[in-house]
Amino acid sequence: YYKDKETGKDLLDLAKEHNDMYFQVYTNGTLLDEERIEKLARLGNVVPAISLEGFKKETDERRGKGVWEKINKARENLYRAGVLQGFSVTVTRENAKIVCSDEFIDGLIDQHISFGWYFIYIPIGKKPATELMPTPEQRDRLRRKVWEWRSKKPIFVGDFWNDGPWTGGCIAGGRKYFHINSQGDIEPCVFVHFAVDNIFDLWNHGKGLREAIVSPFFLSIRKKQH
Repeated sequence: YYKDKETGKDLLDLAKEHNDMYFQVYTNGTLLDEERIEKLARLGNVVPAISLEGFKKETDERRGKGVWEKINKARENLYRAGVLQGFSVTVTRENAKIVCSDEFIDGLIDQHISFGWYFIYIPIGKKPATELMPTPEQRDRLRRKVWEWRSKKPIFVGDFWNDGPWTGGCIAGGRKYFHINSQGDIEPCVFVHFAVDNIFDLWNHGKGLREAIVSPFFLSIRKKQH
């Protein structure tokens, strides 16, 4: 849970200051206590998307024992407080069948979930597990199920990978999106861990995000997107 060491402000304080903007926050849900949920309800411009791995078994196996129950409690409290909420799931070779099932999506609808994001597992980091990458058949099944749900289910579902054609392909590198990690590195995408600029360094030199967006690195990426 982020809190600035100098000012004592957290992310919700920043959202209050910028009430003309909408913030979608990805979270494991374990720190969504009643006090924070009440604050979310008062703000009205911050929407949590709680991360899942499937049902109780799959979620607790990856995120720790008891996390599933904490998530359910947070969902119930969010609903009672009138806070819009969503879900986020990473599709792997192991959970693809479960998270692409009608049983899974219907359960979320029953818990008053309004939207959700599906992310294909991409092997990045220090110990990438390539064996968890979904098969082409699993990716295609996800594509077909998302289309089916959009026409039949009372929930909006986004597919980060298969919905690429609707955004004209890759939007990274400052075309319509970029990522800033916890160290301040300005990366083309959350899945592409390369950076030539850092937000703190730019700020200390009297510069801003524009310098990163028009950097030769980002320009070269955008040139290849067309």
